Amino acid sequence: DEEEEIQEIPLIHSQPIHSLCVADSTHLISGCADNNVIVYQWSCHSIKNVFQMPVKPVSQIVYNNISQWIYAGSRDSCIYSWKWPSSTLTESRPHTLKGHTLSVTALATSTIYPNVLISGSRDNSVRFWDLETELCVSTINIPRNLVTDLKWICDEPCILQSSEDKTLRVWDMRTNDVVQHLPSKQHIQLCCNASSCGNYFLSGSSGHRTSGSELTLWDRRHFNARKIDN
Repeated sequence: DEEEEIQEIPLIHSQPIHSLCVADSTHLISGCADNNVIVYQWSCHSIKNVFQMPVKPVSQIVYNNISQWIYAGSRDSCIYSWKWPSSTLTESRPHTLKGHTLSVTALATSTIYPNVLISGSRDNSVRFWDLETELCVSTINIPRNLVTDLKWICDEPCILQSSEDKTLRVWDMRTNDVVQHLPSKQHIQLCCNASSCGNYFLSGSSGHRTSGSELTLWDRRHFNARKIDN
């Protein structure tokens, strides 16, 4: 079998990259310690837009291709957003969402609910935002729930969340309640994702020293959960 050639992207940031997301089939969005958010078109190897974080670097980036907004969580506890595609190369005044008290570590948006943004932070909270009013409509605090990642579960009004308390939770965005709680792992769960059918979850941990660096595949149907009606 012929091996696919790995495409190498030229150096576009001057410091370590903190977050990446795919905007569409030809554009990649990256956020870096140099406080820049860059939209890069890999088909022609060119930078299309550069957005500047006002204070501190990016911690997480998501893009909603229905509303066409980029959302960037920051280490200054704010969430910044820019409309993209944009007619200008650089944009210096982002919209700002304020509410968290520590670094914003996770964001989730959905094409089914384009006016809703979910954010998680090291302040132990998950926040639900109305993007039409740019207001936080609900905040849930759980002790030791330092959020590490958020992913929307396809075709459900639910969000998967991983945490430094070593667990995975499923939130129902309509009630803002935890509707499923998976067993704790030995190590901190740094990232998570959900399958397209919604039945399987994947979580990853860095472990400690030489053990615990692993990916775990979960079948959520084997764990108790409240019934979720679409």
